[in-house]
Amino acid sequence: MQKISVAGILLAALVGACQSPDKPAATTGSDRPVPEATTAPPSAPAADSAQLLKPFVPAGYRVQYTVAGDLNRDTWPDRVVVLDTAAVLDENTPEAVADRITWFHRPLLLILGEPNGHYRLVARNDSVIDSRGAGPTGSEDTFQRVAVKQGYFSVEGAGGSSLRWYKVTTFRYNPADKQWYLHRIGQDNTHIDGDEEVEHEVSTPRNFGRVRFEQYAGAQ
Repeated sequence: MQKISVAGILLAALVGACQSPDKPAATTGSDRPVPEATTAPPSAPAADSAQLLKPFVPAGYRVQYTVAGDLNRDTWPDRVVVLDTAAVLDENTPEAVADRITWFHRPLLLILGEPNGHYRLVARNDSVIDSRGAGPTGSEDTFQRVAVKQGYFSVEGAGGSSLRWYKVTTFRYNPADKQWYLHRIGQDNTHIDGDEEVEHEVSTPRNFGRVRFEQYAGAQ
């Protein structure tokens, strides 16, 4: 993974292509996108979304997060969906069950809208979204949100303790074979206990090659 020393080059081009078209994210002085409070992952989808997505939710799962956008550049509204376990974690949950919930692999679904008003599931990956156990406390959810625009979608995550990190993983639609491929991984690392210098890292297909969305297995 190559290091970039110039502040702001990490995510400027990436986010410019991938932000929601009707409400761009706020930025800091270094052009790093800062998710607004209104974009935080909801605990449940709106009623109309829940009904729309019901056919795509397997038994034992629930919809944790969903966002609309144009995934394949055909102007019809599509959906990115993050699923979670339907099991409930509370103080009475047995330890073995709690572990399964904490390390549950959350699927990310790509669902395309069609001219007839119907939707179809076209791709799934269970490795793009980190499990809750990946957070520094073992229960912190590092998932932030997904941004979609014109054939791109970006998964944003953040976490850490003494070393804080913020990562954007972007996939791009290829109209030639109608598939999505890993386009870029950008990450900021900030050493909180040191001088708080920010390290900017970027990986592109030069580093990880040609990786289809379904084949992506996590950090490259």
